[in-house]
Amino acid sequence: MIYIMIFFWGSNVKEKVVNMKITGLKKAVGEYQRANKEGYYSPKYGYLMFDKTTGELWTDEFYSLGHNEWKQYQSNSIINLGRIMTENNIEINMKNVKSFIEQRIA
Repeated sequence: MIYIMIFFWGSNVKEKVVNMKITGLKKAVGEYQRANKEGYYSPKYGYLMFDKTTGELWTDEFYSLGHNEWKQYQSNSIINLGRIMTENNIEINMKNVKSFIEQRIA
């Protein structure tokens, strides 16, 4: 069950997600780790994605020598969580992903 509270301050809209259930955590993190286990220079890689509206977590997997492939989503609620965590030097595992979502995203 997801409750969304929206606060209005002038023209800015602030959104806070309360009591969000994260779905697909174990599967997505496992797929992400498997897809990226061969390192940065491997043509096989994956992106850990998160939908802030539904709480769904998944991995988009690709095979490209130059890492030139990605999926483009038409929703602002879908974020590349793996990239955000990597940029903040946070190891991607189930504990860290759950904690990161609860503290910084939700």
